[in-house]
Amino acid sequence: MMFLLLRSLPISAALGILFLSRWQFVAWRTFPLLYAASAGIFIASAALIGYKRLAWREWIKVIPPILTFLIAGGAALLVESGIQQTLFSLFVSGLAYLTLELLYLLGLEPAKYPVHGLSRLNLALIPLGMFFLAMTLSGLQAFIRFPFWTSPFFGLAYGAITFACTAHHTSDKEQDRRWVMMGLLVGAHAGIFAMLLPLDVVASGVVSALLFALPFRARRYAHDPKPPRKSAYIESSLFAACFFAVILFSRWA
Repeated sequence: MMFLLLRSLPISAALGILFLSRWQFVAWRTFPLLYAASAGIFIASAALIGYKRLAWREWIKVIPPILTFLIAGGAALLVESGIQQTLFSLFVSGLAYLTLELLYLLGLEPAKYPVHGLSRLNLALIPLGMFFLAMTLSGLQAFIRFPFWTSPFFGLAYGAITFACTAHHTSDKEQDRRWVMMGLLVGAHAGIFAMLLPLDVVASGVVSALLFALPFRARRYAHDPKPPRKSAYIESSLFAACFFAVILFSRWA
């Protein structure tokens, strides 16, 4: 009975989150109660699946998906059209499903667990989480006058937490400390750019996401098997092109 409950929990929780997040846009006056309830379902399901089955090092890998889920709730305030609302609901429910499914495989069927599954998921989610965070801060700045330090502070906090949760499995303590310092530096720059650059909310989020994606991709070249040098030149050129294209061709706020 417990096995069936845990096996069906990822899809059941995802469907519940899909319903609640979609209903949140209908009953918008209740915000953020319904989204908080969906976050509670996500966290409780993760705790139920991993309880007494995962080591603390594995639990750390669940922090970035939960953090991205919570930050996305703030970005929900900026979602307007019906298609955007549907896509948002599909995103948060899909995020919950992928995380819980990987957590289930890791805890109960490790033979089927993809190698570094949660770690690879985090590499995609962390820049996306910063996209939502920068977009939310930039969007709310038009309605609420935050203190000047708000964006850099949230960038610092997000960078420190996410980089601390994604230390490489072969690194030592000194390398882990340097990696967290890198997260603080990147987060501060992302927060400052979100505060100073007069970009619209989407462009501000894209710039911040690119800043967070760069160090994670660059770290790949420090560990074997290393990608060819040609790939580094191509990826660096694409990053620079995307970064300056967003700044130069986006509509300025």
